[in-house]
Amino acid sequence: MDKNSEDLDISDRELLEEDDDANLDEEQIRLQSILERATEEQRDRYEVMHETYLWSPTISASNEKLERIVAGIIGGTPQKDILSAVAAAAKIYVGELVEEALEVAKINGDVGCLATNHVQEARRRLKKISKRIL
Repeated sequence: MDKNSEDLDISDRELLEEDDDANLDEEQIRLQSILERATEEQRDRYEVMHETYLWSPTISASNEKLERIVAGIIGGTPQKDILSAVAAAAKIYVGELVEEALEVAKINGDVGCLATNHVQEARRRLKKISKRIL
């Protein structure tokens, strides 16, 4: 009887793994569909965003910095899901900041790389709009 339950557990695990693979495949198909409808500029922006990270469960050098910052704020050791959420929020904020800085540069008639004053003005604008402390 023990042998049968072990066999059943193994096949249950296999079924769950297959189900997880099916969910990943569905997600990949959905993402591919979205990317096919996107403009070239949107696909380029997606690629850049997808390749950047502020925290990764596998890269310890970047983790240590973020862990120290979050630990200082919460007064303890942060869990991985907290670090992931903070990294996601930071990534979104940086994206908004860069987009606004590009708009500032465009308004000023500046071409080329963003300058410090573009980023500072963008931060001021975002802070004014959203009443953020950042």
